[in-house]
Formats: sequence, structure tokens, C-alpha cells
Amino acid sequence: MTKATITKSDTAINNKATNPKGNRFFSGQTLGSQALSRSWWQRWIYPVLFLLTLTLSLATYLTLDSVQQSVDRYINDNQRALVGGDLILNSKQDWPSEVLTQVETIPDTQTVYDYQFSAMLVNDEQTLLASIKAVSPSYPLYGTAELASGQPLWEQLTSDSVIVAPEVLSSLQANVGDHITIGDAQFTISDVLTKEPDRPLTTFGFGGRVLMHQDSLAATNLLGQRSRINYRIEMAGDPELITTQRDKLTDILTNYPDIELSDAESADTSVSRISDNVLMFLKLLVIAVLLLSAVAMYGVISAFVSKQQSNNAIRLALGEPLGSLKRSYYQLLIVTTAIACVAAIILSLGLLKIGQPYLVAILPADVGLSINPISAIKTIVIALVLTLLIAQRGLSALNTTKPATLLNQGASTQTQNLPWYRRVPLLWYGLV
Repeated sequence: MTKATITKSDTAINNKATNPKGNRFFSGQTLGSQALSRSWWQRWIYPVLFLLTLTLSLATYLTLDSVQQSVDRYINDNQRALVGGDLILNSKQDWPSEVLTQVETIPDTQTVYDYQFSAMLVNDEQTLLASIKAVSPSYPLYGTAELASGQPLWEQLTSDSVIVAPEVLSSLQANVGDHITIGDAQFTISDVLTKEPDRPLTTFGFGGRVLMHQDSLAATNLLGQRSRINYRIEMAGDPELITTQRDKLTDILTNYPDIELSDAESADTSVSRISDNVLMFLKLLVIAVLLLSAVAMYGVISAFVSKQQSNNAIRLALGEPLGSLKRSYYQLLIVTTAIACVAAIILSLGLLKIGQPYLVAILPADVGLSINPISAIKTIVIALVLTLLIAQRGLSALNTTKPATLLNQGASTQTQNLPWYRRVPLLWYGLV
């Protein structure tokens, strides 16, 4: 009777045959990571809280950033129409003769005289504080002013008529063809103004817009020394002409420091102020909320890791490396973050659709609001970086988890015995 000799290589082959997946047990989607994922989704309160806090803050940031990107794109595409010309003079007093003499060297078809002020409108017993704008016949130099009738602006706007915005008609309970009184003069409402290219310059003005002919101002007797009128001159032309005019007007205006001179690139509009100030301020608030949501995310991760303490100890006792254990948590949290990003994009689309009618009050109606790809990429990067930072801190408890945890709470004792500089990672807090 002979004895069979079993070599180590035979044993390895037999083990591989009986357990063909044994060499992949701790690589890829291991049983441990599968159990972790199942435990995460079965304990629904953890993923729900994680998704809720992250999705809401990401959706708000994405919405505001997309609005800002859309507004900036609109400004770049319509800057001259928003400003009114290539070169703009602005004053609170009537123009000095030197300035008018220089401006008159430009053809009338390339110059617009613009007077803006607030005044009371009277229609029978109805009164309304409105924003009056009197312009010369070359208005607008860029863009188009659209009327409800579809007729050209200067066919409807005469010295004894005005064109009003829709809200003026509704507030005065008037109709096209009715008479209204402005100052000491009476005018006929000839049409309704539906689109004004440079309207964003006076978005925050009082009352609805009333457009009148420059020649009608004298009849109103509203132009006086104490009148609060904004005087504007808008000029258009080729770059060489504009450069020459800018240089000459700059020399003249050294004697008139109260008169402002700007060009299409540097002129400020309320739309650019909204983009640079209002939207940026709101985005900073949302970033603060995002940091607060990081606190909630940290609480969720820490609580879940604590719940999984026994399972983590078992996985370590079976020989799974600590790096593999942490990697399974990172993979799970990144997948959850990806779901939150998709949900944030969908929610942001809904917010943009719902908010579009309300944003018309401060933005031009033809600004196309949509999810900007750059904004979406920024949001995804913020979400991933935030999740990885919070997860790195939340998973720090795994460093002290030992198989002995199954028998006692030795891990917590070890944590308490760590030096203070190990328990308070200043570098991590500084990064956050």
C-alpha cells in the first residue's frame, strides 16, 4: 500500500478548483462591499438624509450658477444694445455747450439724446407714478424696440402721442387711444411697448415705462433746474470715430467732473450688476449652506460607520486589508453622490422652469435660462471633492477598528489614548 504525497502546488490547485473566485474575494465587488452596499440601502434613513442634504444644496448652487452664466452670455452678446451705443455720456444736469458742440460733429443718425425721469400719469381719476423716457428719432442705435401692433416705432411715436408698457395700461385701466396727462401736456396712447433693447438699464426704476418724443418735453414743463432728470447721449460709429470722440470728450470733461463718459465694454448696466453682485452674493450664501450640509453628511457617515462596527471587525478578522475596507465605503459614497448630482440637475431644471416668470422682473425676458454645461461640471466637482473630504474624516474611525472589537470596545479605548494631535487633525480642518 502506497501513500499519496500531496505537494503544496497540488493543494493550491485543489483550493483554486474548489473556490475559483477565492483569489478575487477582496478585489473589485467583494462580498464585503456587496454586504456594505446592501446594508446602506436597507437602512434607508442614511442614504435618504445624505441625498437630501447634498441634492438640495447642489441644485440651488447649480441653478444660481446657470442663471449667472446665462446672464453673462446675454451681456456679451447684447452689450451694445443694453448700453445703447458705442460711447455714452451721462449727466444729472443739462449739457454744457462745449459737450453739445463736440457731439454735433457726429451725424444725427448716429446720435441719440435720452432723457429719463419719473412723473405722475393722470387718466380720468386714475394716477400712476411712471418712468418717462424721451428720446430723439435715431433711437435705438442698436437692437429693436417692438410694439404690440407690429408697426415701426417712429410711425407710432409722434410729438402728441406716447407709447406705454403693458403694466401702465392695466394700472391706469386705460386702452390704446385714450388720453393721459403728463405734467402740463396731454398725450394720446398710440401703442404698447413690448420690448425695449436698453430696458435693463432701468430695471429698478419706479413704475412702468412711458416712451415719448424728445420734442414733447417742453410742453410738459417738467424740465427745470430742480428736476431729477438723467441726461444721456448715446453715440455709435466705427472704432476710429469712437476713439477720436472719446479722446476729445475726455479733454473737454476735465472741466466737468460730474459728467460720466463710458463705452460699450466698460458701461455698467443693471443686468451686469445683478450678475456681479446679486447672483454672486446668493451663490456665496448657497456655498455657506453647502458647508452646513457637509456637517450633516459627516453625521450620516459617522453614524453609519458606527452601525457597521461589528461587520467591519469581521471583515478585518477574515483578512481583508484596511485599504480595501475603506475603498468599499468610498465607492458606495461616490455612487450615492453621483445619484445626488443627477437628482440635483433634474431639480435645477425644475427650478429654472418655475423661476423663469419671476426673474423677468429683474432680467430681460429674452435671456435663455438653461443648465450650463460648465455649471454642471463645477457642481459635480464640488460634490465629489466635498464627499471625499467628509468621507476621509468620517472613515477615520476605521483606523482604530480591530477584530477585538467583536469582544470588547477596545477601539474606543485606543482612540481615547491617542495624543491630541492625532485626535485633532488640523490639516484636515484647514483643507475644509
